Amino acid sequence: MSDGDKKNEEKIILPSSDEAAKRVEGLSGWVDRHGRYWGEDEQFARFSGSTHTECRDCGAMVSKTYLMCPACADKKSHARYLAMPNKEWDGKTPLVLHNDDRYFFDWDEVVEYAEDVECKPESLPLVICEPVHLRTLDYDYWEDELPEDGELPTSVAEAVDALNKVICEQEPVAWTAGKYVATFKDPT
Repeated sequence: MSDGDKKNEEKIILPSSDEAAKRVEGLSGWVDRHGRYWGEDEQFARFSGSTHTECRDCGAMVSKTYLMCPACADKKSHARYLAMPNKEWDGKTPLVLHNDDRYFFDWDEVVEYAEDVECKPESLPLVICEPVHLRTLDYDYWEDELPEDGELPTSVAEAVDALNKVICEQEPVAWTAGKYVATFKDPT
C-alpha cells in the first residue's frame, strides 16, 4: 500500500471533534511565555520563552540564536587565525580574508583593498585558498535502482568512467579558504 493510499484511509478529525484535543487537569510542570507545556524541562521552557541569552564567554546580552556576542566571536576567530600554520604565497593561488567572503585573485587586488581599508597589505588576515573541484560520479549512485548484487550495464559503466576522466581534467570551479595563513616574501 502506498503512502498516498494510507493517507486516503486515514481517519478524518476536525478541530471541533472531541478527538482533536482534550482538557487535562492536574498537570504540573513548566509552561513558556507562549503557553507551550514543557513538562519538567525548565531549561527548554525558559529558552523557548526567552528572546535573549548571555554570551557564554563574557556574559553580555545577545539574541538567543547566538552563543557569543560579536566581540567574543571576533576574538575567538582571530585566535583561530593566529593558530593556523603559515605558508609563503606562490603569487598565483587566490587569497581570501579570514572568515570573510572577500577573495583576491592577484596582488594588485590585495593592494587596492588594503588602501581602501587604510592598512598595509601584509597586515591583512589573508588565507591561501584551496581549489574546489567537481565531484566524480560513483557507481553507487544507482545502487537503489539495481537489484541486490546487480551491476551497471557495461555501456553505462564506460560512460561513467569517461565522464569522470573529463571531470578530473577540469580546472577548479571555485575556491575556498584553506588551512594556511599567507606570508609574503616579495609579492610584487
